[in-house]
Amino acid sequence: MTDAVLVTEVDRVVTVTLNRPYAGNALDLDTARQLADVLEAVSWDAAIAVVLRGAGRAFSVGGDLREMAASADRGAHLLKLAGHAHRAVRALASAPVPVIAVVDGAAAGAGFAFVLGADLVIASGRSRFVLAYQAVGLTPDCGASWFLPRTVGRRRAYEIAFTNPVIGGEQARQDGIVTRLVDPEQLESELARVLDDIRRSSRPALEGVKALLLTDEQRVSLFAHLDAEAASIARFAQGDDAAERIAAFLEPSGGSRSSASDRSAGS
Repeated sequence: MTDAVLVTEVDRVVTVTLNRPYAGNALDLDTARQLADVLEAVSWDAAIAVVLRGAGRAFSVGGDLREMAASADRGAHLLKLAGHAHRAVRALASAPVPVIAVVDGAAAGAGFAFVLGADLVIASGRSRFVLAYQAVGLTPDCGASWFLPRTVGRRRAYEIAFTNPVIGGEQARQDGIVTRLVDPEQLESELARVLDDIRRSSRPALEGVKALLLTDEQRVSLFAHLDAEAASIARFAQGDDAAERIAAFLEPSGGSRSSASDRSAGS
């Protein structure tokens, strides 16, 4: 079986790749567990950055709705899935080096949350971002509801949370979700430029800057919020509304929906 998460370390850069391109890099239990295990096992002593990306034509379309729908207890399943995914969020928030998300295609639900949680985001013009949770009767997890207002501002966060727009690359740049927007063929060269800039910085100073930008107090706030998100999404997953909406998303007739959220959403 192919590993659902790949990790490499080259020239002091740790690259973590979600590797389920056939499923839009959706997070099922195994993928979320692998992602958390990989990130928790990284030794940051020599690293200067961590790059998070998805294989194929999507970053991640979020939680795997097919696995969710097939579970005997959706609430328990979501609690376990969010538990593993939140271990990954905690590991990234605790990383003493810059976290860079490279996005080419869809980032929905938990995928969008991981983008919001990154320190820098390099995206192609064909990238699309959608919160997605409420469309399937769920509430956000993976820190999405903590990071969103801190990234785009309170008013825009409410608009995104309530109306669930599909946000194109240029709008995402204007909202502050994306740091640098480039053509798809320029993603790798732009990433190389950013990494070169980071390499020229003092490694101890990088760690000091990261600690100032995300203080211990803020990190504690985030971690407590993750627990609240996990409890909320598990509770909503048990309801009839979520069951009906998830089933509707998985019906063949749902093919007209956005590719960022037709198969997966949420955790």
